[in-house]
Amino acid sequence: NKRLSKDSVDYWTKDRSIIMLRKNNNPIGFIIYKINNRYNYGYISYLVIDTKHQAKGYGYGLMQHVINKVQSLGCKDISLCVVDGNDKAIGLYKKLGFKEISKGEFKLQLAPAR
Repeated sequence: NKRLSKDSVDYWTKDRSIIMLRKNNNPIGFIIYKINNRYNYGYISYLVIDTKHQAKGYGYGLMQHVINKVQSLGCKDISLCVVDGNDKAIGLYKKLGFKEISKGEFKLQLAPAR
């Protein structure tokens, strides 16, 4: 069981936001995302849900929260990449309205915030 060094954690979280999901005060998942204000888009770096808690709506809830946040800030789209063969994740992203724009790359066009 390898632990991340502080340097690698800083690298992956620099200029990004992290939301940790807990159940009974125990972490069960997280999402890391970035908002690029200069080009007006969001990017999801990671979505991780513990395998014991998958297919229970937690990933959907985290994704929807970030989509709403990015949209409320006026971003025009949000994108992410997924490893080929991760069918559960691909199904989730498609359910949320993401479209595959190239192999493993998905994008969701956002309506302007009201």
